[in-house]
Amino acid sequence: MLRERLNELFNSTYGRNPVIVTRAPGRIEFVGNHSDYNGGVVLGAAINRGVWVAVAPREDGRRRFRSDFSSEVVESTGEVTPLTGEESWVNYPLGVLAGAEAFGLDQPTGFDFAVVSDLPVGAGLSSSAALELASALAYLELTGQSLDREILVKWGRHADNHFVGVPCGVLDQGVSGFGRVGHLVLIDCRGPSFSVVAIPGDAHFWVLIFTPSMRW
Repeated sequence: MLRERLNELFNSTYGRNPVIVTRAPGRIEFVGNHSDYNGGVVLGAAINRGVWVAVAPREDGRRRFRSDFSSEVVESTGEVTPLTGEESWVNYPLGVLAGAEAFGLDQPTGFDFAVVSDLPVGAGLSSSAALELASALAYLELTGQSLDREILVKWGRHADNHFVGVPCGVLDQGVSGFGRVGHLVLIDCRGPSFSVVAIPGDAHFWVLIFTPSMRW
């Protein structure tokens, strides 16, 4: 189970248990694709794979990050600035941290952070958006704050647009944030506005992922 794997990773890395655990799902596109950043209407569905984040506060102001795909602990202290190279995955939780002020939110100061995922990276299932939302939920818990779901997904998009440097729309974060079992997420990106649309109970979506190593 991913939650158990997350707890093991956190404990083996930091020598203690996490205080907060959050999760956000990946998503598939149903209708719309690139129309989200062109002010169109999109439909998507959250899926049963996602990103899990664990955090625990620190009193020394240090921010330490660890993922299940890297044995390195990435540290960020002081001013929040983008990272490069193999550490650039940390820009997603850092971008959320940096964007807190834009939404009138308090930043958590120091913390230990770990993430595990069963979403394949770069497969079009929005692992980055799920990491942003799971990070945002963890930061809210750390600081004792709450947030409307619509603002939450806008916060995740803000991290992509203004820190990571991806000029995306709100499809990825919106579907991850508003996903519900048995429903599609409908987003009118002119607002944006979010709603859900029921699908038949016996409907299933199959996602086939082909890697460069596969041969026909």
